[in-house]
Amino acid sequence: MTTTERPAPPHFLGIGVVRGGTTWLWRQIGLHPGAWMTPVKELDYFNRLYPVVGGPPGGEVEVAEGIDPWRETLRRLRWDRLGRYLRGSDPATLAWRWRFYRGRPSPEWYASLFAPARGRVTGDVTPHYSALGDDGVRHVAERYPQTKIVLLLRDPVARDWSHAAHFLGFERGRPIADLTEREILDHIHDPSTRARGDYLPMLARWERHVPPERFFVGFFEDIHERPDELLRSLWRFLDLDDDPALLPPGRGRKVNAAGGGAAPAAVSRHLAELHLPALEALAGRYGGAPERWLARARGLLV
Repeated sequence: MTTTERPAPPHFLGIGVVRGGTTWLWRQIGLHPGAWMTPVKELDYFNRLYPVVGGPPGGEVEVAEGIDPWRETLRRLRWDRLGRYLRGSDPATLAWRWRFYRGRPSPEWYASLFAPARGRVTGDVTPHYSALGDDGVRHVAERYPQTKIVLLLRDPVARDWSHAAHFLGFERGRPIADLTEREILDHIHDPSTRARGDYLPMLARWERHVPPERFFVGFFEDIHERPDELLRSLWRFLDLDDDPALLPPGRGRKVNAAGGGAAPAAVSRHLAELHLPALEALAGRYGGAPERWLARARGLLV
């Protein structure tokens, strides 16, 4: 597809999952000469319009009311990173960051964030989009009918633990060893966390509104085990040149790792039991990596 044939950006949304390889996706696609990715990974546009607060396991997510976009912007702008932003940015990138952090969400503001792409493939990689409720997903599909969707799934047992270790440990500055089992389980069962780790309802919502030819599902393990195949498959899906000579160095390297080590045994068993029905369904549907997730979960329950 030539640049003149491409629809208006974003050409794709990387919708998740949280702690499932989206930072790798954002970085690797941005290294392709035919692509351009925004300087900030998570634009959070659609979940500002349809804020997710959670929902019952296996059910529809709920939507918050009265979210203040400016307050949310201040929350997202990590002041401890401001110096790095300023030192490592050229004038054009600084102008982009100013527009992003100070702008009020609107279709025009969102479109302006992709203007530097100038015909190259570009996208919005925001893992929280995976948890959008049906109204939010419908809005995306109706407002951006040609935009493609990329979903990277991770073993939900490992994902839930990584999410807990990152949020309770890294984000709050606490040693992982200090976390109690009760704290971990409370986080795991928080409705907001469940909305981001409940794969079957998530897939059902997006597949209701997005046709299969515009929906890509990959697996976290492939980032490390077969990164070339995964990346070239993504390039083809996004209508990018898949010449092996374009593969960047370090493509199989871990990025944004939580560093939490292994989950406590009781937590792992709890998660295996929690996710077992979904794992059986995923293994039957996709085979491959989900079959290994299922085998590990069953091993934890022996």
